[in-house]
Amino acid sequence: MQVILNALKATYNFFVGDVILLAGAAVAFLLATVFLHFAFAPGSSTGNILGAVALIAFIVIGLIATLARELMGRK
Repeated sequence: MQVILNALKATYNFFVGDVILLAGAAVAFLLATVFLHFAFAPGSSTGNILGAVALIAFIVIGLIATLARELMGRK
């Protein structure tokens, strides 16, 4: 019985981790798109810089959130 519970818990943790990664990537692309669309001014690269920084920052935040969740589950 313990083996089945451990397998179910591992499956749950796998899917929850993937959901966090998917949500983080979706937010990253959404905010990068918003920055590129609304912060773009002809002759200025401010929108491109903000979009790139937002994309990288939110993907890293999503990865950190997933890693933290996995480390909490191992204790």
